[in-house]
Amino acid sequence: MVQFTHPFKIKIMTNEDTTIQLTPNKFAVKLPVGVSDIKLIGNNKQALYYKYIDNGIERTKTTLLPSGKYTILFQTREASDEDWGKVVGSETHEYEGMVYRLFNDYVYQDCTLGDATASGLSLLRSKNLDPQGNYCIIEKID
Repeated sequence: MVQFTHPFKIKIMTNEDTTIQLTPNKFAVKLPVGVSDIKLIGNNKQALYYKYIDNGIERTKTTLLPSGKYTILFQTREASDEDWGKVVGSETHEYEGMVYRLFNDYVYQDCTLGDATASGLSLLRSKNLDPQGNYCIIEKID
């Protein structure tokens, strides 16, 4: 659905394949280059709204989300290891008195990784997403 709100602004509403389930309650929404002003809208926070520039024209897009209420966690291009740690699985191990944490490798499932960022990128790859792309990671909270 396309709505014209201004001669130089186009509002696009969609629920196409831009929302990918990463884990049971975490999702990735593909974002275009130059995205800004990302927020959840609607009474139940069921749509992700953002602005971006396309060929010199400011556009807005609203992506409808699966049923539920959501919160924004982070954008993958700006993600820290701590951010990814909220999304990926890990196990804590102890060896010779030292405690360390190993993170799931979602591509090679019998392997582990040393940091949450590498695990997060493997999670994107396991869903056939470009790890160099930009995604908004959201969490379903009800």
